[in-house]
Amino acid sequence: MKRIIKRATLMSSEFFIEQFEKIQGAKAKRMDWLKLASCVEKMLQSPELLSVYPNREAFWNDVEKATGYSRNALQRQSTTKRLLENHEKAEKDFLQEMLGLKEWKPGIVAEIIGQFPKMELYFRIYKYDPMEAIKLLKRMQEEPVSVNKIRDILSRLLDKNPTFEPYTPTHTFYGRHNKNKASEERERIAALEQQKAIIYESENVSIYFDHFQFRYVSIDAVALQHGEEGQISNLDGFLILKGQAPKRDSAFQRLLATIDYRSSFFRHLWLYSINSSPWPLDQINSAIDELAIQQIGIIEYNPKSGLEIIRKPESSEKPMRYNIVMNEIMRQGIKDYGLA
Repeated sequence: MKRIIKRATLMSSEFFIEQFEKIQGAKAKRMDWLKLASCVEKMLQSPELLSVYPNREAFWNDVEKATGYSRNALQRQSTTKRLLENHEKAEKDFLQEMLGLKEWKPGIVAEIIGQFPKMELYFRIYKYDPMEAIKLLKRMQEEPVSVNKIRDILSRLLDKNPTFEPYTPTHTFYGRHNKNKASEERERIAALEQQKAIIYESENVSIYFDHFQFRYVSIDAVALQHGEEGQISNLDGFLILKGQAPKRDSAFQRLLATIDYRSSFFRHLWLYSINSSPWPLDQINSAIDELAIQQIGIIEYNPKSGLEIIRKPESSEKPMRYNIVMNEIMRQGIKDYGLA
């Protein structure tokens, strides 16, 4: 902490000193997650950030050390905080009616749900079935509901409604899955939307699963990043790795061919491994290096911490075929763009 304060002092930033003092030991002292997320957001949005720090990585290193939380966990908190703020703003009248309130009470949802894990699960349920989420909220208003019980609600919802699965896989590397496995995979796909700030360090991103149909390429999901005036600034693709990993050389070569071809249409192509049994990500990573496919990023789902970035794309240049898929998206139209 002394090193952090010394650095900030040298850069004449009393604001950063104050914020770091607030979040010091946040995990150990069980600091309210909304207050913690607010402090981190304020620093990230400060115009002084890159005067105090050489880059965002250095900032996050200090925040992790000060709070005791990983960057992943902190970004998930920030994402959930924004979901909560938008939820109360957009659904104010509906929530007031459903909760039986005579007048609206700002912050009532946070007051009822409380803990971050419960809030994150609440919004996952809300994404699939808003009325089921409201039913849960009313129940929590009346009695305590454990995290495990909320997880059970989400699992039952996904098992009961397989059509809610937000994607249709497009590649061929699959094995057989039982109901529990399928439900687990749907949760991990949903985590990509929930934790997109880990990848983009921004909320100005909308991810669409199985929404667009392209003439020359198939893809599991696309991400549209937009600027301050709403224009599309970047288009990325996501290839979901699940099921049986390729074991034969020929199958691995087909996977690499798939990666190479699909990367020619997107600024970045992210490989997202959601399996409980690991894919050979180190082998894939090495092959990508050797083949010099610079647009590739690799993400893995960790059951304990959520998304983890294994590899970041080395290039942000838009490839020759980029405009083909961009033009097709514009022709097809973008549902709820900027709000998804």
